[in-house]
Amino acid sequence: MQNVIEQAVVTGNGDRQIFPADIEIPEFPQIVTPPEMGAIDTTNGLDFDQTVGMFERRLIDQVMQQTSGNKTRAAELLRLKRTTLSAKLQTFAGAA
Repeated sequence: MQNVIEQAVVTGNGDRQIFPADIEIPEFPQIVTPPEMGAIDTTNGLDFDQTVGMFERRLIDQVMQQTSGNKTRAAELLRLKRTTLSAKLQTFAGAA
């Protein structure tokens, strides 16, 4: 939200007021919710990095399906650099 307001100030009409026409709301991907915390058994501990990695992979897979494999669009939706997304995909392919 802060970035949206800052952009409106910079690109505004020069007045000290911001008008609705000055604000561009970015498109957000469909919200993905992580599994409920109750669904994750933590009684014996868990591997944090592995658990976060699994969620990251599912999220990226979902966005890649949503964009029909378009890495540029998927990176935009995930707010990642395309090179970062490509590196993550390559890591996933190596781990398969």
